[in-house]
Amino acid sequence: LKARGQIDITKLETCIPSKEKFEDEIEKMRKKIPERILGDVKRVLNAALKLEIETSRFYEDACEKTQGPIKEIFNKLLEIEKRHEDVVQIELDHASNNGYWFNFMEIDMEHG
Repeated sequence: LKARGQIDITKLETCIPSKEKFEDEIEKMRKKIPERILGDVKRVLNAALKLEIETSRFYEDACEKTQGPIKEIFNKLLEIEKRHEDVVQIELDHASNNGYWFNFMEIDMEHG
């Protein structure tokens, strides 16, 4: 950024769609996964979620320590990383089939 002057922040995107677009597809896939494989899937997703959270913390820290255009870039990267966290959390919730949806108990949402 310093060498070139600026980066077009509008071009920083992720290929991961919004959560609304993929929740039905995840449910269809979950129904096709045998239970014996599901345990491995949950372990992988737990590891992936930890990595996504760690990466988000890195970008949050970078945002706090920078200013100007570079801060805007780190904010955009943080926004993208949070979407990655959402995707992994949804997949983990579905694989676990534990009554949670985006870290909220579904029953709480119905009576809240």
